[in-house]
Amino acid sequence: MKGKASKKLLVIITSVIMTVFSLVNVTYPLAQGQVEISNFTVKDWIDESTNTYNFPITTDSNYWKFLKTSEEMFSACTIPSEILKKISTEELVNIVLNYPLLCNLFAYNTYQQGFDSIREQFNGLNELLSRNDSSTILLDLYQNTEIKLESFIPESRYIEMDEAKIEMLIEEIQNSSDLSDKVRAAAKEMLSIVMLEVLLAQDEIQNNLSDDNLNVLNTEALEKYKTRNNSKIYKGLESPFYETLLEDKNKILLGDYSIQKNTEDSKTSIITPNAYITTVKTPKGTSVSVIVNDYFGMEATISLTESFKTSYPNATFKEGYGATNMYNCHSYAWFSQNQTLTDGYWMNSPYAYVTDGSYSQVGTSPTANNQKVLWINAAHVDYYIHSGIVTNYSTTTITSKWGQGPVMIHSASYSPYSGTRYYYK
Repeated sequence: MKGKASKKLLVIITSVIMTVFSLVNVTYPLAQGQVEISNFTVKDWIDESTNTYNFPITTDSNYWKFLKTSEEMFSACTIPSEILKKISTEELVNIVLNYPLLCNLFAYNTYQQGFDSIREQFNGLNELLSRNDSSTILLDLYQNTEIKLESFIPESRYIEMDEAKIEMLIEEIQNSSDLSDKVRAAAKEMLSIVMLEVLLAQDEIQNNLSDDNLNVLNTEALEKYKTRNNSKIYKGLESPFYETLLEDKNKILLGDYSIQKNTEDSKTSIITPNAYITTVKTPKGTSVSVIVNDYFGMEATISLTESFKTSYPNATFKEGYGATNMYNCHSYAWFSQNQTLTDGYWMNSPYAYVTDGSYSQVGTSPTANNQKVLWINAAHVDYYIHSGIVTNYSTTTITSKWGQGPVMIHSASYSPYSGTRYYYK
């Protein structure tokens, strides 16, 4: 798969239901600082206020922070097998769109890679994709989803801001419960519609839509794309739907439409942003291709920064390194830690750095600070899925850039990534 060579959208879905989940009948041994996930029962998955199935705990819960590893978070969100088939498809859609770790969509090189990682982690997504009626239910929800154009940032603050002012605004939001609540709500809704559009781009969903419904889907997606593109806030940002469909392609067929990149036909063309490819050098002088993107804007920076901080409360946000699409984990770890919100390089793969003699592998455990770490997952097409820098080798603490998200300081076992970790010096 190719890396991101484009801006990403920030949109708000009004139809996503934000639920409060019951914690009754679950034992949490807080003194031990952990949640006994095995104590969850079928009853704990039922929201008694609506008599529907929902997650027993979410990022809004005080108990979320007691999940100390990614595996514990994944386990807490796994739907018990005895109720998985009983959940209606409408309920399952709402569960998937409220998955507590939806921000992981933005933690990889592409939306599709982020989607695939969630699919590995969350059985509810696999179940949804297997159901024949999910396609029409998702399409109906999409048709009834409104794209709001107002910003959560007050109009008086909506100006061309330099990086220092954006970082100051991030800090101000952190210290204001009112602003923080608004940003978190906007981020949840943004992540839900991104997931909805990426879902609708999957083969399992499109294969169950008639040609007429595929035409309806394309018409709706084009209208939503134009709405964003013509707005002050989202102008120029691509749709995750088309970005997923057009990944590694210049043209796709959808119903009666032939969708292409950058053609003169406004009815069928998706305009890609101004991104270009250049190269950087490894310490041994090998050229590595990197992408220079257009910065995706302060709303995306603020929303994604807050979203990752909320979803991963046991990781520490590195101040001054907010979410941006200008550089990613590989570029941060192997090329430079001095990149900024609006100036940097997106590197799809660090392959050259670990094969040309610039670095040598020391094993699956670090032996010193400032070593590099590389997550390898053979289940992914891009199996070099994440890179970071060892901050404290004795505690295996890592500093890394999470895709389009912020730079985070975290335990090696606490991040959106799974796979075998190899360390380099």
